[in-house]
Amino acid sequence: MTEVLFIFIALEEVTLVGLFVALVCQALWGAGRRRERQIRLWTKTLGPALAGRRHARSRVRRSLKSEEDIVAFQRFLHDHFGPSLSEHSASSLRQLMRALGVTSWLHARFRKAGKDLDRASAARTLAYLGEPLNPAEVAELLSSKDPAAVLAAAHALTSLGNPSYFLPVFRAIYDRTPITLHGAAGLLSRFGPAACPTITRLVSEVVKHTVTAPNPKFPGDALPDALDHTKAVDPNDVAAQVVMIDLLAFFRYAPAAPILRELLRVSPHEEVVIHLVKALGALKDSEAIPLLEPLLKHDNWVIRAQAAKALAAITSSKAACTTALVPAAQLGAGDTKRSPATDGAVATDGAVATDGALATESTPATGGAQHRDADLRRVPA
Repeated sequence: MTEVLFIFIALEEVTLVGLFVALVCQALWGAGRRRERQIRLWTKTLGPALAGRRHARSRVRRSLKSEEDIVAFQRFLHDHFGPSLSEHSASSLRQLMRALGVTSWLHARFRKAGKDLDRASAARTLAYLGEPLNPAEVAELLSSKDPAAVLAAAHALTSLGNPSYFLPVFRAIYDRTPITLHGAAGLLSRFGPAACPTITRLVSEVVKHTVTAPNPKFPGDALPDALDHTKAVDPNDVAAQVVMIDLLAFFRYAPAAPILRELLRVSPHEEVVIHLVKALGALKDSEAIPLLEPLLKHDNWVIRAQAAKALAAITSSKAACTTALVPAAQLGAGDTKRSPATDGAVATDGAVATDGALATESTPATGGAQHRDADLRRVPA
C-alpha cells in the first residue's frame, strides 16, 4: 500500500512539473506572437505616422504599453531604417518620437544609474535620431565590462560625429568586443570624412615614433610608457594602422598622401606596407611611383601584386599589372612569404583578393560577426 502511495505522489509531481513547463512554453510562445503582431503593426503604420496621420500615430502610441515594448520599438527602428538616417528621415522620426514620448523616456533611461547596456542602447538611439548628447558622458560607457554596451556606446559616438573620439572608440571596440577589423572599419567609417584630419595626425605620430625607434619590438607588444593608447598609436600596433590607412583611402583623402608615403618609407611591417600600397593606388598619388616601383621586386608576392595594381591605377597602364606577378605554379604551399591574412586569396584576373580592403571598395566594410582569433596582432589584407 505504501509503495502505491509513493508511485501516486511521484506521478502527481511529474504532472505538476509538466504542467509548469507547458505554461512557461505557452507564455513564451504568446510573447513571441505578440511581438510579431507589433512588428507587423509598426511596419504598416510607421510611414503614415511619419507623414503626420493622427490615426497611425495613435495606433503606434497604443502599442507602446511597457518598457519592453519601447525597447523592442528601438530595435525595430534600427532594423527598419538601417545604420544611418537621411536628414529628412531623421527630422521626421525625431518629431514622431517626441510626440510619442519615446525621446523623453530614452533621455531618462540614459541618465538613470542602471545597467550599462540599457544606458548605452538609449544613447545609441538618441544619437541615431540626432538628439543632443554630451559625448563625454557616452564615452564613459566605452570602459564597460559588457561588450554589447561598448558596441552600443561606439555606435552612439560615431553617430554624434565627433572625430576626437576616433581612437578611443577604436581601442574600445577592438580590445573589449569580438568585432573584426572589417567590422571596426565599417563602424568607424560612420565618423565620416570629418575624421580624416584626425586620422592623418595619428598616422603622422606613427611615422615620428617609427623614425625615432627604427628597431621596433615584435608587433603586438605593449605600448611604450611614453604613449597613451587612447591618444596615440604605437608604431607596433599593426591593427590600428591598417584601419586608419584603409579609412583614409576609402574617403579618398588626398591631403594624407604625403604622410602615407613617409610611413611607406619607414614601416617595418609588411601588412602595413600592403595597405599603404593599396591606399596610394586608390588615391592615384603620382608622387608615390618612385616608392612603388622598387616593390615590384619585393620578396613578398602580395606586396609585388599590390604594387603592380597600384602602379596600374596611377598610370592607367595595364602593362604594370603583369610586371611582377608570380606564375600560378609558384603559388604553392612552399611560398613562405605569403601574407597571413591573404593566404591563397588570388582573384581570377591575377590580382590579390583581399577581404575588407576599404581602399579599393566603393562602400565601407560593415559587419563584425565574423570569427577572429584572440591574438590582437591579427590583421586582414
